[in-house]
Amino acid sequence: SHESDPPEISEGFKELEDFLCSLPLEDNNAVFNLCCQLCTAYEHKAFLDGLQYGAHFISELFNKAKNSAE
Repeated sequence: SHESDPPEISEGFKELEDFLCSLPLEDNNAVFNLCCQLCTAYEHKAFLDGLQYGAHFISELFNKAKNSAE
């Protein structure tokens, strides 16, 4: 968590840290690695979705500008 994160994210990381501290080291590492993999996959999907939506939005704006110029 970063200091610029909203409270719900900071609280979520604190809750995860508390849970991980209660696990044996081997289980702690397995859960931590799984969380990292899921977060990375989710961020990658969100990034690609953002690019797709942005491209679609620009395309719509371009088409409206083109049609209004005609």
